[in-house]
Amino acid sequence: MFGSIGIQELILIFIIALLLFGPKKIPEIGKTIGKAI
Repeated sequence: MFGSIGIQELILIFIIALLLFGPKKIPEIGKTIGKAI
């Protein structure tokens, strides 16, 4: 679905999401990503 995204890219995206949304939003984002995959 995402093409060839590796672990490093996922970690980078997670860090960016953490900076943008803050720690409180991460569980919601995790659920959304979980549904998308």
